[in-house]
Amino acid sequence: MSVKRYICLVVPIVLLSCRKEDVGVDAMGEKIFFVTADIGSDSFKAQAGIDDYFMFTDILPGSDTTPFMFMGRLAPYSGSTTSEQIVFRLRNLDFGPPSDTQFVSLASQTDLEYHRVDSKPFYAVKFRSSLSSPHDALKWNFGDGSTSTEISPSHLYAADGPGIYNVCLNVDYSQGCSDVICCDIFLPSSTCSYSIAVDSIGSNEYVYRAVVNGSGPYSYLWQLNNNVSPTSAEIKYAYGPSASFIEDVRLQVFDANACSGAVALKLNVGNSTDCYSNFSHDAIQLMDSLDPGFGKVMIDYISPDGQKWSSHLGGQDANSSFSILSLSDYKVNEKGQLTSKLEIAFDCILYNEVGEEVLLRNGKAVIALAHP
Repeated sequence: MSVKRYICLVVPIVLLSCRKEDVGVDAMGEKIFFVTADIGSDSFKAQAGIDDYFMFTDILPGSDTTPFMFMGRLAPYSGSTTSEQIVFRLRNLDFGPPSDTQFVSLASQTDLEYHRVDSKPFYAVKFRSSLSSPHDALKWNFGDGSTSTEISPSHLYAADGPGIYNVCLNVDYSQGCSDVICCDIFLPSSTCSYSIAVDSIGSNEYVYRAVVNGSGPYSYLWQLNNNVSPTSAEIKYAYGPSASFIEDVRLQVFDANACSGAVALKLNVGNSTDCYSNFSHDAIQLMDSLDPGFGKVMIDYISPDGQKWSSHLGGQDANSSFSILSLSDYKVNEKGQLTSKLEIAFDCILYNEVGEEVLLRNGKAVIALAHP
């Protein structure tokens, strides 16, 4: 007789509860990101992917009076036992919507500026280009040695400067043509200012008027494409009914105190398809040198006790610097924003809200910043 044996195996089942920490949709845990710095008598060192640290990126919105900012933050996730972190914000002095062109222009500069204790007041000028058609490239020359490749940049002029600057806009258009227009701008510190107004009074018929502010009497010298050089404050010019071209209107004005300026505009006569460019600027504002808006870079540090220290709460000295050593494209974060990887070196003075200060020295980092 055969005997059947049944062996019962008792297998213990252990149920484990797994919990995923929420580190935020914009967090990057790659270990390539790190920050080291001497802050006061202590050393700060953090690396993404270690001790709960992550690289967070975002674009911080601006307003009509506050520039937008490209932000990178090396910080622990919200459930961590430490709050120590460091935040980098790069900002353009442009008050319009952020653009990739503006970010690349800003981040490609080798040295970015904090505001400094020895800085003097500036005039802030927002320029606006007016282009006849799509373009491939453009370049501004602000007359003080500075340039920009932004479409409508903002620029700062020293308040104790000459007061009049000749600004040029060079444009290469997609249709294969190029154009340049140069025009003086007059800061409030100048004793005179001039511009050109144009009125259409008929088919291909215009009146050009000099708009002057200074000490009369004034001397005028107009120049048009036909080399006519009238010397009155207002000129009337009638073009032929079949005329179709870009009129290059230029005006030089001198007042009784020898304050002179050269202004210009381009006028499309008869719906020409030729390329041409103009520019204007918003109302010029005098800015205090201690306004945080002057700094193109801001650094915030949250100490282990939760206290916030910031580079923009006070002036910086001659030892403060922020250098971008390398710049490369990285990846899209989970907000759909592009990011770039930057290798940086930095030194600054950090301030708390009651005016106490601490030195940040020997700062080195690889960070990511979000941009459009």
